[in-house]
Amino acid sequence: GEEAVDAAGVLHAPFSDGYDEGVDPRVHDMRSFAARARAVGCETLAGVVARLAERGRPVTCVVYTFFVGWVPEVARASGIPSALFWIQPAAVFAVYYHYFHGHEAVLASCANDPDRDAVVQLPGLPPLKSRALPSVVALTSPEQRGYEVVGTLRDLFLALDDDEHRPKVLVNTLDALEPDALRAVPGFELVAVGPVVPDGSSPSTTDLSLWVSRKVAEVDGAELNGTEAGRGADGGQGIMVEWCDQVRVLSHPAVGCFVTHCGWNSALESIACGVPVVAVPQKFDQPTVAWLVEECAGVGVRAQADGEGVAERGELQRCVETVMGGGETAVEIRPCAAKWMERAREALAGGGTLERNLRAFLSGF
Repeated sequence: GEEAVDAAGVLHAPFSDGYDEGVDPRVHDMRSFAARARAVGCETLAGVVARLAERGRPVTCVVYTFFVGWVPEVARASGIPSALFWIQPAAVFAVYYHYFHGHEAVLASCANDPDRDAVVQLPGLPPLKSRALPSVVALTSPEQRGYEVVGTLRDLFLALDDDEHRPKVLVNTLDALEPDALRAVPGFELVAVGPVVPDGSSPSTTDLSLWVSRKVAEVDGAELNGTEAGRGADGGQGIMVEWCDQVRVLSHPAVGCFVTHCGWNSALESIACGVPVVAVPQKFDQPTVAWLVEECAGVGVRAQADGEGVAERGELQRCVETVMGGGETAVEIRPCAAKWMERAREALAGGGTLERNLRAFLSGF
């Protein structure tokens, strides 16, 4: 791709990882994917850094995500400081750090314990039940699906350990939500720069039908925009969409709760909008996000999965009714949701923790 400058004046300079047309497991040898992406990426990103320096616009800091954990190598070779942008909770970062620093066996043992209330105690963190741990720590064999993520994370933390300075990690979280986790990793500087959420301005005055950019189906037996849908078995109605502006939907006063798989972005958006959550986590960081939502923030309930890891219809109904009803749990959740919405607004406001922490970070370059 070509370089481009957007409306905000930000230069977008693409670099190649050797798979410019995308990755297809049917065509590419996935055993060599990581090594090739690393080798090609290091070379082409170094070229971008060199070109910018030649133009008199030298790079002063490289910020990267864990998907490209090799980037610090390029930065070090050019004498440039780097910082990791961690897009998951600080608690997950801390769990992974301890996993790769002496606690691998105890974490794997707890995560694979048939007793879902089994507990592990890690330095700087509260006791964590097995169902609150990221799924990656349960993987113990290369034959297991998803095990390649363990290698990616191991390389990332090895690279961080090689940093001769105190590694800086920008975390998409609120300082008020994860104060202990942000300080649970010795020798690291974890900086809360969240919640990083899109602007959902003026949602209450916008009609819902402007939110959907593609196909929409109303579940009442009708056909809308070329997509067919039918009435549910119980006669209930709903709307099915392929895509929508999630923050604007969550900001609408008609939305009473959010049933979510607990991706961290979705959880933060829900918290920032003051919407209670029904958590249905599956894998990766999602179980830990569900723990943060339910037990730390107190803004939702977690659906219990069956033996196959599926939250069935009746369980989802129970959770929605628990959150939306007039019972004790709902009465406790609503003020918590309002409190955390206010905390998020304070963090996002001018002079809030997000701005202050970013300014402090940038002042070091």
